[in-house]
Amino acid sequence: MSRNVTALESVVVFTPEVRIWSGRVSVRRAEDLVSASGLPPEALVSDGAKRVVDPKVLTQLESQRRFVNRYLARVGIRSSMGFLVSPDAEDDVHAELEKRRIAFDDARRELVDGYDVLCAQWERANPGFEWLLRRNRPTAIEVAAACEFDYATYRLTPADSEEGKKRFQAVGKAATSALIDDITSSANTLFRESFSGRETVTQRAVNVVRDLVGKLRRFGMFDPRVGPTADALEKVISGIPHKGPLDTTDTLIVGALVRSMTDPEELLKARVLSDSDDEQPVDEGGVSSVVLEQDVPVEEVAKPAQQQPRNEENTSRVAAVF
Repeated sequence: MSRNVTALESVVVFTPEVRIWSGRVSVRRAEDLVSASGLPPEALVSDGAKRVVDPKVLTQLESQRRFVNRYLARVGIRSSMGFLVSPDAEDDVHAELEKRRIAFDDARRELVDGYDVLCAQWERANPGFEWLLRRNRPTAIEVAAACEFDYATYRLTPADSEEGKKRFQAVGKAATSALIDDITSSANTLFRESFSGRETVTQRAVNVVRDLVGKLRRFGMFDPRVGPTADALEKVISGIPHKGPLDTTDTLIVGALVRSMTDPEELLKARVLSDSDDEQPVDEGGVSSVVLEQDVPVEEVAKPAQQQPRNEENTSRVAAVF
């Protein structure tokens, strides 16, 4: 049995099912528009549907759905079946989704309880189109039924047929690629928005790096290179302070680390040197045993003003920094 198959069988799949009423109803041209006072504005009628409430009243429900998708993407691997989550994170995911379900139910209850008032407010905001808005408008009960928070949780196993086994192995390989793509894409965004050209960064940015490294660690069973990569990255990030903004030197180190994570090939080259390795980098505060092969210009990470980074040349190999 291949490594990908074993790994895929070990994960837990979470598939969110969050339905939210659109706030719109199909327009019946012969009935709805004949009584309207003029042509309805685009904010009221578009694409063959009329908006019967202010779209802002659905914001709380939408925010819960977005949070669920962002959260699952952060802790898991996105796939066509849902989000693949490591077994040790399953209980935490259930607990977080339960919080979101409660918040969703509260928002739905608020919408349903105030539905008549919300409809009246929307009518007053669109004078002359009251009849258009009232016609064929759903009831509060129908709106409640159209809003639902649920999710499915299951494990995967291959079919007995040869073709089924081949397809299952293909899904496992795709999961590995999706993991690396997710890490490198997230690292690229983080480097561009939080580290490029910065002399200091907050713990919020550093925590995102820690989350990415932790994600690699949790899914190390998919590829033999992922575990050593996570070891190397963890050794660097473990030497970074956990409180307060980072100084220029630590910003340089973490920025170079993030920069090395933006390329799939370079990401998997990270390793921790053993005593038998010929190359021994200069000791720099307990993080020297980590080697990342990529060249990273210092000026791309930080532009120091008063404090100088540990490496005084304008361009440095990340191996020298680490």
